[in-house]
Amino acid sequence: MVIKTPLTKVAFLTLLTQKKVTVIKAGAEWCGPCKRILPEVEKIVENLSDNIQVIYLDVDASDEVAGYLRITKLPTFISYVGKDKMDILVSSDVNAIKKFFQKVEVHAGF
Repeated sequence: MVIKTPLTKVAFLTLLTQKKVTVIKAGAEWCGPCKRILPEVEKIVENLSDNIQVIYLDVDASDEVAGYLRITKLPTFISYVGKDKMDILVSSDVNAIKKFFQKVEVHAGF
């Protein structure tokens, strides 16, 4: 499942209560590196397991959630298993992003 709509903190925390792995991809319209990696990220996301949900978080549209997550640099990727934070990646390096999602797939086997 892919979520691209703005979220409140309450809605975000509700999504974490599902028995799924959640990935947050934080970015912004004005972020050049975020735009550059988007096609590669979308290719990865379309091949993920069904029990992984991906949230495309625009930090300007969902500033309450961005503040809660303490996102200070873009792009940022954060993975959760349920409510437990697993990994954080702050990078636009495609190889690092691929490795991050490989770890996510491992967590999805919980």
